[in-house]
Amino acid sequence: MSNLREAYAGTGRASLEWNPDAERSIDRVAAAGKANRLGLDIWKCRYGLEAQALRDAISGLAVVYMIRYPRSEIDIAERVCNQVMSEYLAQFCTTCMGKREVIFGELRTACTSCAGSGIGRYSNEARARMMQISYGKVKMLSSRMQWLYNHVSTQDKNVNAAMSCELERE
Repeated sequence: MSNLREAYAGTGRASLEWNPDAERSIDRVAAAGKANRLGLDIWKCRYGLEAQALRDAISGLAVVYMIRYPRSEIDIAERVCNQVMSEYLAQFCTTCMGKREVIFGELRTACTSCAGSGIGRYSNEARARMMQISYGKVKMLSSRMQWLYNHVSTQDKNVNAAMSCELERE
């Protein structure tokens, strides 16, 4: 299965002319239309940098969250969804900017903030500040946030799979 994320991101700036002999931007747009709406909103905000898609993704995730956790308060659900999308969109370590190492002149050393992974880690303290709720509440919500983050990742993968199928790239 091929990765269509970059190709899809470029469709916003491309010509939508049709060509029966080659895959064009219009084909990717049509294939994306067959994907799950929530997954497509996630793609649009991550790879197309669309602000409205981010709002739609957070709203869609809040619905999914409330179905999974029906006793939750809607305000908390929205904060969790907003935080999960923030972490999903800004995955890179803020110290090394995802490069996995820090360079000091001639010296290269593994980034100590991310342990050389390039991926940003969010502590419960940082999440509590960002979500403007108590540390204890964030700690209680951490497993729900992980579930929701995995759901977002799955939605991303499902859009790629649906588009690959539609574009006959399997």
